[in-house]
Amino acid sequence: MKFALNVPMIFIVFFFLFQSSHSSNFISKSCKEASKINPPLSYDFCVAALEETSSNLQPPPTTLEDLVGISVQLAKSNGTNVLSIISKLLKDKSFDQYTKGCLQSCSDFYLQSLKFLDDAIVAFKSKNFSQAADILSYATTQCVMCDDSFEERKTKSPLKTENQVYWELDIISLTFVNMLRQHRKA
Repeated sequence: MKFALNVPMIFIVFFFLFQSSHSSNFISKSCKEASKINPPLSYDFCVAALEETSSNLQPPPTTLEDLVGISVQLAKSNGTNVLSIISKLLKDKSFDQYTKGCLQSCSDFYLQSLKFLDDAIVAFKSKNFSQAADILSYATTQCVMCDDSFEERKTKSPLKTENQVYWELDIISLTFVNMLRQHRKA
């Protein structure tokens, strides 16, 4: 059996392998810088979230602007999922009225946060990074307010994990926008 080298095919394979490797390195480098700037941001979470999402993108992300877009979309998707979880929890008869009231407040907070994310994208696309950062900051506070509503009566939040993940995704977006603001000033 004779094996013929298909030079164009080999080039294409190596090109995509290089792009994927370059994208992974870019994400890692960007998350490392972001976690140094904003220590509450988890480097490992940042890399895992962005690499998983960007692995299906062609072309892969190569700029901070790309990473902002990806991270905001991740946050929106996650926030929408949290709203679905809240809807199911509100139907759970094992929760008392106070907990259901907190869950309803959380639903309102997440709806507002998703609106903020949409507004942040508009500001971001118009290159108004300062306004985008402010709006992303507002979005981030919504899941904190959700947690706070449970803590007022020392009730355990059934959304603790979901709020933490959403907060992390929002913080990634906010930190990347702030990095762009700093690069713009330099």
